[in-house]
Amino acid sequence: LARAGAGFLRLVDRDVPELDNLHRQMLYDEDDVRERRPKAVAAAARLQRINSALMVEPLAVDANPANIASLVQGMTLVMDGLDHAETRYLLNDVCVRDGIPWIYGGVLGVAGIVVPVLPGQGPCLRCLWPEPPPPGSLPTCVSAGVLNAASAMVAAQQAACAIRLLVGHPPLVDHHAVESLSLDPWQPHFRKTVVRRQADCPCCHQR
Repeated sequence: LARAGAGFLRLVDRDVPELDNLHRQMLYDEDDVRERRPKAVAAAARLQRINSALMVEPLAVDANPANIASLVQGMTLVMDGLDHAETRYLLNDVCVRDGIPWIYGGVLGVAGIVVPVLPGQGPCLRCLWPEPPPPGSLPTCVSAGVLNAASAMVAAQQAACAIRLLVGHPPLVDHHAVESLSLDPWQPHFRKTVVRRQADCPCCHQR
């Protein structure tokens, strides 16, 4: 998005880079690991070297119920790079409430999925999965690993969805549906699935 000409990016990440991030998190290098630069700060510095006209606001904070509304306030669009299910549901609920489109992107092992969430038009995260899974019930990046090609492909698809939205071509199938994209570059395998708003969704339908 920085290379495509985005004007302003707010980066939210409380973590610092670790060596086992570097194969898949391409904004960081070993210097960032040694100096324990917060990811948001290191990413902002690199992005501004790519595009000096870009305004970047790095926030090395944890997204939580107390601050999530302020973190998305004023944003045209939210991009998801989270690795925590409960925080994704929190992001979904506040974006739907405030009418801010956001793009879900998840990667685990060799597979990934991308789903655009367009409040008031297409489905939200709770239309697909009504509640977060119980803590500890899913494999993690640590236990299952992440293929760097999978994360790069998910990020590219998220960026493509974002650019479509920003130039006025939302990725809608019809007024109540979007396509989710599941990909597995190891096979390789790609599958598109039409996802519709659910009348019993407690978030986007029942508000």
